[in-house]
Amino acid sequence: MGFSFCFPVQWVLGIWVLALPLAAAPPADQWPLFRGDSNMSGVTQDVLRPPLELAWVFEGDSPIPATPVISGGRVFVGVLGGKFLCLDLATGKLVWAFQTKLGVEGPACVNGELVFFGETDGFLRALRVATGEQVWQYETGDAIAGGVNRYLTKAGRELILVGSDDFFLHAVDAVTGQKAWTVETGNYIKGAPSVDAANGLVIFGGCDEVLRLIDAETGELVRSIPVGAYMANSCAVRDKVAYVAHYAGEILAFDLEKGERKWAVPNEAVEFVASPAVDAAMVIAAGRDKKIRALDLGTGRVVWEFLARKGIDSSPVIGPETVYAGSDDGRIYALNRADGKEIWSYDVGARINSSPAVADGHLIIGAQDGSVYAFRAARARP
Repeated sequence: MGFSFCFPVQWVLGIWVLALPLAAAPPADQWPLFRGDSNMSGVTQDVLRPPLELAWVFEGDSPIPATPVISGGRVFVGVLGGKFLCLDLATGKLVWAFQTKLGVEGPACVNGELVFFGETDGFLRALRVATGEQVWQYETGDAIAGGVNRYLTKAGRELILVGSDDFFLHAVDAVTGQKAWTVETGNYIKGAPSVDAANGLVIFGGCDEVLRLIDAETGELVRSIPVGAYMANSCAVRDKVAYVAHYAGEILAFDLEKGERKWAVPNEAVEFVASPAVDAAMVIAAGRDKKIRALDLGTGRVVWEFLARKGIDSSPVIGPETVYAGSDDGRIYALNRADGKEIWSYDVGARINSSPAVADGHLIIGAQDGSVYAFRAARARP
């Protein structure tokens, strides 16, 4: 997701959670939050067939570890140098820029009228999509490195969810910016929380090596599941199962109703910082051992593996035909979903920690050279 990792620190304040009522992949023209939907599935409905061509580049001057989000024909992304940007999806031209106090590491979340993002100064901010004007800010007790999610309560109240280095998950009213509830953990929370809207749950892990299930309406703990190592990323949730790839190299599936492990695949000497993706058939996980792995959803059996040139912190995205991911080698890869064979790649010339956002016929990604890159399907040459 970015540069932040899990190391013990002093005890601080609270983190907040946000749930979103999206159980399926987003429409093909939207990527409104990290991993595309509230389940953190990393699945797009957009059939973006490689080869791709460079559509535009927005050149900045500060690294971009955050994943862009796409909504309403605009791209939203924060940078480490102290700005939050709104770009036109078709042209890459700057629509507006909001000056932050410190940097932005985590992905934003858009609900139509407002865009929400966390900052390394510990503030969660809500800006107007149209103008970039700040509507409210909410202060956590420490840096926010992960992404933001949403949840719509039974009463119709929208909550914004985010974790913080203050050891808390925070749920904040989307309209007022006031605290709804917080959940205390034992260490940093680096990933974006996942939401199982159908069952009213927020699911997240952190640096205390525990996967927590929270009642999204009340903030009450439903269940804690030991994971065995810290998670600096998000879990993907599908059909009451959470799929986890943690820092000690295991890929695991947990039955959320029973609180039991369904299967586990150990990978020695591998660190997983990228969040896994999951569709109806497989789990895709990318690691710092340069490999992108496809596992059978039901058994964890390895279906295929792809070897990049360097390690991978960029979270993969699954499309109907193609798997996309960035890498520390500076390349964006497009792999055949069925067998993992490389179809296309593009070298941007700088390390990529950002993850792809795929929607509306575009793949958008940030890089450590400070640029935002946009790709589209290559046009037939006459």
